[in-house]
Amino acid sequence: MSDPRAVGTGLLLTRTFALIRSGWLRNLAAYALLLAAGLALDAQVVGDAYAIQAELLLILVTLPIHYWVLRAALADCGLALAPHTRFAAFAGLMLLTMAATVVGFFLFIVPGILLTVRWWTIGPILLTSERAGMAALGQGWRETGPHGWAIFGALLIIWLPISVLSISSFVALHFSAPMVMATINVAAFSAGSVLNWNMAAAIFALTRRPERLDDIFA
Repeated sequence: MSDPRAVGTGLLLTRTFALIRSGWLRNLAAYALLLAAGLALDAQVVGDAYAIQAELLLILVTLPIHYWVLRAALADCGLALAPHTRFAAFAGLMLLTMAATVVGFFLFIVPGILLTVRWWTIGPILLTSERAGMAALGQGWRETGPHGWAIFGALLIIWLPISVLSISSFVALHFSAPMVMATINVAAFSAGSVLNWNMAAAIFALTRRPERLDDIFA
């Protein structure tokens, strides 16, 4: 029997794109910054010599953009933000969960998917409360339980085409213009990141103030 509290994939995607539209200028700016950073770092990589260093640097550059977009999206949803900035706690928690998720993907993929889905709302929890990082992990795990399939479905719809495009561009790198293929890859992943951050705000808000969102995005 389905959980009556569960949010559907369609509703989650609808609210996500509503957030994208309501903060279109912010989201466009974030996309442009991610695209510029990704292309700039990609241009500095010679073969695979500095690929890992470039990826790590890109993650560090992405964190403040992620923080800015997510915090603003939560405010757009009418949610009260924590009185303190909390960027250091946010960055530390994102790095920790990212590392755990990467390990999970290496362990037969399924653990990585499970961690991604069940920790999807930890950023919003941290930015709207005074909870410590470990407490946010626990709360996020519990709260996403009824909505796991909706989050997974939305992620699949967003990231399956991006992954196909990424794999295709990687293969095409050996047969076509490398810079063109790299640009397509970075552009796709930048768009996916902005969608991810807005979707985290959307699912978090839907589990708390769905009626408020109806007013905001009417």
